[in-house]
Amino acid sequence: MDALRQSILRAQMGKPLPGGAQKSPGVRAADTAAIDARFAVLDKKLDTLITMLKGPGKKPRATRQLFPADVRRVVTLFFDVTEEDIDRRGRRARIACVRQIAYYLCRTYTTRSLSEIGRAFRRDHTTILHGVRRIGALRKSDAALDDDLSKLEAQLADALARRNAA
Repeated sequence: MDALRQSILRAQMGKPLPGGAQKSPGVRAADTAAIDARFAVLDKKLDTLITMLKGPGKKPRATRQLFPADVRRVVTLFFDVTEEDIDRRGRRARIACVRQIAYYLCRTYTTRSLSEIGRAFRRDHTTILHGVRRIGALRKSDAALDDDLSKLEAQLADALARRNAA
């Protein structure tokens, strides 16, 4: 990659400076600043290009995200329900609320779309959207729910930190 960087820098040095100034042994301070600015911009572009050429397998660890399965696991443990309870089609108030909390946290802490979250919960994307909106609205008015969500968010942050450390 250093050879690529050097060849691009050499090519950039052949371009005329802004304002029509020519390079010579007695370069003025303004010309030097223009050269420095050009190198700074070019260096950023090269870093981006090198990152792109390394490919998807070379992503830094900090970009790792949570998955809906991670959220499901944290929510089921927190509320002491089973995975089957969350997947059931029943409408019992407690389970429906837990399910909607999981939707909300998935939407907030994963990069998945509504359709992808819906597939993870065997639901339609409109059901996910309804749950996310409902929990978002309830969070503002229900202090106990807000407290539970804060605790769950802390657990999800810990799970993400463990994943990034591994």
